[in-house]
Amino acid sequence: MSKNAHLNRKPQGANASQRLEALCNSLDDILKELDLQVLELDVTRSSLRVTVEGIDSQSLSTVEEASRRISAAIDEMNLDAVFPGPFELEVSSPGLERPLKTLDHFQRFKGSLVDLKWRVSGEGSKRGRFKVGEVDGETITFEDEAVSQKFQVRLGDIIRAKTVFVWGSEDSKLQDVESISSGKDLIEEVEEHGEE
Repeated sequence: MSKNAHLNRKPQGANASQRLEALCNSLDDILKELDLQVLELDVTRSSLRVTVEGIDSQSLSTVEEASRRISAAIDEMNLDAVFPGPFELEVSSPGLERPLKTLDHFQRFKGSLVDLKWRVSGEGSKRGRFKVGEVDGETITFEDEAVSQKFQVRLGDIIRAKTVFVWGSEDSKLQDVESISSGKDLIEEVEEHGEE
């Protein structure tokens, strides 16, 4: 599986997990020509959501082309072990405020402001808005600029982290891209995952 990709799905057995990993690798190969890669694969009972990122991932035409290529490739694949029946395919870019899931993501967005929720032993969880600092091993340093304090959180303790779009920053030059859905076998209402 691509080191940058993150799979969202409750475990459904080793076979399904292996198929998802193989699917992610196949999609990365397909997207390579577009200078894109899979950022996140989100699978529910009746949908496959693919979030792509790369040099031109904010371009609507690039995301549309990625959607066409992924849809064509999936038509050739046997995904019976992943989906019990027809499913919806959705391809999108991460947009202006994007999730950070891997150490590589935090490294690349060092200095960015993030909304963070993390587990604290004996205290449940905490949340707040902090600046991403150094990544050392499995640990990320965050800075609370309001009180000029730094603290560290292990990647495994992070429940959710998402960049915060700040108007006037360099990131404001990015353009948000709406999701591009293929017309693939739409059947029933999408089953949503609940947030932790």
